[in-house]
Amino acid sequence: MQPHFSPLYRQVSNLPNLTLFVTFCSFLSILIKVIKFLKSIGVTKIDYLVLSHGDQDHAGDAENIINKIKVSNLVLNNGTINEIEQKIINKNINITNNYNLKYFNITNLNKETKDNENDNSIVNYISFLNYQFLFMGDAPKSIEEKISKKFNLKNIDVIKIGHHGSKTSTNKDFINKIKPKYSIISVGRLNRYNHPHEETLKNLKNSNILRTDLDGTIIMKIKNKINIKLCKS
Repeated sequence: MQPHFSPLYRQVSNLPNLTLFVTFCSFLSILIKVIKFLKSIGVTKIDYLVLSHGDQDHAGDAENIINKIKVSNLVLNNGTINEIEQKIINKNINITNNYNLKYFNITNLNKETKDNENDNSIVNYISFLNYQFLFMGDAPKSIEEKISKKFNLKNIDVIKIGHHGSKTSTNKDFINKIKPKYSIISVGRLNRYNHPHEETLKNLKNSNILRTDLDGTIIMKIKNKINIKLCKS
């Protein structure tokens, strides 16, 4: 398994004979870079395109990716379909909430159907061999609390921090319970929101923090252990 985290395309996982799964999509202005990267790692088909929720910065360029690369399945959250998501659905791609995967298990821990896109974010828990991954989308602290109470999560190997490191996510109690070894913050350099928030970084003090604004693309190669490669542009 080889997850990639980047300010451009957020997250990609690539496995032999399984391509691939993408959690977010970026803006049109960087579509060419996204497509170029995917092709550079040998991706010609996406088995599962996972949109955590319908906000522009997470789903806005999915339609264009579909126009450039074959996508077999589309995974959406349980919330109301918005205009961005409807355009993607109109591409007649199979929509599913189930993953038929040989190598690892994926479970969405958040089935909320609220009016707020962030509250509806897909929160994917992934187990691969003896490793555990948690991808939080833009889920706020209230969702973290519900997940913490419902699921027995602990000793998470890698967490993709919610909402780009905003103070609305990454509750201290939640982090103390799951004890992530590595915390990935996907955030643009010099972003106008000043993410990640100081409170978020403080709550992650016992985790190894990796940030796409400072570290560039983060590549984790997983075999007998997690090996990390940073690719700064």
